[in-house]
Amino acid sequence: MVTWYNSPDAFAYVKTLHSIRIWGGGPLPKRIGDGYVDAGLRLLTVYGTTETSFIAALCPYEEDAKDWAWFRVADQVNARWDPQGDGTFECQILATETHLPSVLNLSDVQGYATSDLCVNHPTKKHLWRIVGRLDDNLIHTSGEKTVPAPMENLIMSSPLIKAAVVFGHERLQTGVLLEMVPGSEIDVQNEARVAELRNEIWPVIEEANAIAPGFSRLFKEMILFASADKPLPRAGKGTVLRKAALSLYAPEIDALYKRVEEHAVDIIEAPTVWKVEYIRPWLLEVAASVCSFMAFSPRTDLRQQGFDSLTATIFRLHITKGLRSRKLGKEAKAIPQHLVYSRPTIEELSIFLESLVAGTLSQTELQINPVAEYIAPMTSDTVVELRTEGDGVPLILFPGIRGTLDSLRTLRAHFRGTMWGIQIHDSTPIAPFATFAAFLTEKIREKRPHGPYRLASYSGSSVLVVAVAKALEESGEEVTQLSFIDQFPLYWTLESTYEALRDEEKRRTWAADVPNLSVELVAHDPLYGPESDRYKELKAIAAASATGQPHENEFELNRMVIRQRLVTSLLDFLATFIAPTSAGSELAEYADAVNRWLSSVKAPLSAFTAEFGIVASIPEELRGEWGDLGASRCFKPVNHHFLDGVGHSGIMGDKRLSELLQQYAS
Repeated sequence: MVTWYNSPDAFAYVKTLHSIRIWGGGPLPKRIGDGYVDAGLRLLTVYGTTETSFIAALCPYEEDAKDWAWFRVADQVNARWDPQGDGTFECQILATETHLPSVLNLSDVQGYATSDLCVNHPTKKHLWRIVGRLDDNLIHTSGEKTVPAPMENLIMSSPLIKAAVVFGHERLQTGVLLEMVPGSEIDVQNEARVAELRNEIWPVIEEANAIAPGFSRLFKEMILFASADKPLPRAGKGTVLRKAALSLYAPEIDALYKRVEEHAVDIIEAPTVWKVEYIRPWLLEVAASVCSFMAFSPRTDLRQQGFDSLTATIFRLHITKGLRSRKLGKEAKAIPQHLVYSRPTIEELSIFLESLVAGTLSQTELQINPVAEYIAPMTSDTVVELRTEGDGVPLILFPGIRGTLDSLRTLRAHFRGTMWGIQIHDSTPIAPFATFAAFLTEKIREKRPHGPYRLASYSGSSVLVVAVAKALEESGEEVTQLSFIDQFPLYWTLESTYEALRDEEKRRTWAADVPNLSVELVAHDPLYGPESDRYKELKAIAAASATGQPHENEFELNRMVIRQRLVTSLLDFLATFIAPTSAGSELAEYADAVNRWLSSVKAPLSAFTAEFGIVASIPEELRGEWGDLGASRCFKPVNHHFLDGVGHSGIMGDKRLSELLQQYAS
């Protein structure tokens, strides 16, 4: 059908048909399918497997005609959708009296797990679309996951490209292996021709980047062309054998990564005068080039403007190549691996580079900041050393529901001692909650096999840190400090919380509204407020998250999804404390059950409440009673501290908090 679409005569004939109901050989690129539908042809995507036969309905609804790439499960089929934690679901077909798979491979019920990954339509929940296979997912060293099929399908809509294989498993960034159609092949050893062809096909690569998360973005440097004398291996039906193709081109792929790691290519000409006024515009242009030519502010953190670990790496490579192009090899070698995270604005970077070239930086300033190098939006570790100075037991901090280390960054300004941070990846087993807590406990013990342990939670991780503390104590270890920063576990025993917990649908609705609740915390915070750029940006991202729309800040958009997953897992866990008894006493019974669970921990408890933090989300008529977020209701004594003048974000940078946390070190 791709060939027909690119042939005027064939396309003219196909337009005379009423419909095409089944096709094979691989998914149809969206641009081409849309073109057929716009020409008046009806398309129907049919899905089935050898083990299950057809499972998609063969008669689509009239209103779904434009959604030709999606399928509806037939009424006779019982499909179960197993969430993978990244917005995709494995299709599992359960046995019924009228539809029995020929292979049964599920452990909990009779049925067949297809290993096919699907996504649900953002508005039409009866529609699904295949996006890949479980074993095709690429897991990067950052912990992020790329589903290659949607990108590959879009790339293959180009009339010049015969096949596309996206790669990058256990690498920082993705690349793509392209096989060109006959007549468009090139001598892959001719670097000039390779560069020309990359530019020629770049528009379709940009289209693929537009539908992919930021960490999956393809850069020109990562486009690899197949040689005419090494065609990609194919199955009998014509589809590329992915694993065989990547194995065949493994030497070329390794060489490509090595070349990119050693030096960026296609750089923007570096300044000849290394003064801030010349460096700043150069860095702005380089930043724009690695982020699809976005406009950047020189005084705003690059991460807040869309930088992630991948773009930061490419950005640094361009800087080092620029220095080398001006015969500044020694200075290029002095650039730290995590340059962007230790000096996160263009202004700071410009000043650093001017001083570096001038030779006025001290040896200390030249060293990698032992803390800042870990403040990327994500690193590949779960337990990260945030501060290594000082002796004693490290304070292990659990993050807010964004799951990143960013919220913990400002605490380092005044904290004295060793500090570690927990971060949550897309691949972290967030649900069920018991598995989540067990996973983090294991990761902590991998890094520190035995206690004593000091634990602290920030914001929405208050219940989680209790679960981990109890797990450590039950294994015979000692927890000497358990601190809660701007949320106490008994906050979740408010009547409004209880009402939501009683009904699964209400829990899901509440979890879906978490992005808006997070935005309101920024509105109350004196650091930001409702007129701040930060508030406006997060509000736009929350709206995009709610409607399934894209947003240029893909990292924050992804974090909105993590928020929802974390809260869903938490609420499901809290619901297990509900044991209905006599009328009118359920709330009291629930609150007592949570309180007994919390109070059974052996560690001493301390809590810190921000004046304009979580407490601002409590109805005014209850704030007097709940001004400490429930700390005074605990059956066990709690050392509570109220920090005035600060909000939910500001409390982390408040000197009083750092000093108080250290008071409970022993």
